[in-house]
Amino acid sequence: MQCTLFRLFLIGATITSVAVPVGVADDKPTPPHPEVRAVKFGGDEAADTKRLAELTADGWVYVGPLSPGTVAFRRSVPARMSGDVAKLQGVWVTTSTEKDGVRDTPDSRHVFVGNRYFVIDKDRVTEDGTFTIDASGPVKKIDFKCLRGDYEGHTWKGVYELEGDTYRHFGPWGLKNWENRPEKFSVKTDANTWLRALKRESR
Repeated sequence: MQCTLFRLFLIGATITSVAVPVGVADDKPTPPHPEVRAVKFGGDEAADTKRLAELTADGWVYVGPLSPGTVAFRRSVPARMSGDVAKLQGVWVTTSTEKDGVRDTPDSRHVFVGNRYFVIDKDRVTEDGTFTIDASGPVKKIDFKCLRGDYEGHTWKGVYELEGDTYRHFGPWGLKNWENRPEKFSVKTDANTWLRALKRESR
């Protein structure tokens, strides 16, 4: 339990401690301003962990206890976002992955907060980094730069589709191949390509 809570607190702390441009040009961005919130926890481990995960996904950072059972959180409102960056914000659940035509259904989530992304496999944060997109052309491009985790120091370059609550990205498979962005989006994979489909998590 303590290890899980620490990981969730770490996600929130990371979001506010690293300042990186949001990935969409804005001539006059709105400066961030803090919000504060008091949250009650009831002592049920499963319920409290779920509540903490939801707060963290929304960008809330642990501050400290206020009174028995009540905890203070804060978050900085990010600069203005628009387009697909704004549409991606939140928690997305993986519905399937595919490599070389073989489909799988892993227990994983992608969390997008500002220009930050986190990959959570079961209860472990496997990737923590930044993402940028280019939706200007006929093929939409996305880059995931891993700052911490299994692929630290590497950038995955893919293409994506985003329609309502459905998001899919397609790109290279294999760490040595990560920067070989495909020229177009495809739902068919081979030995060198990878497809992930996600749905927005319902609340």
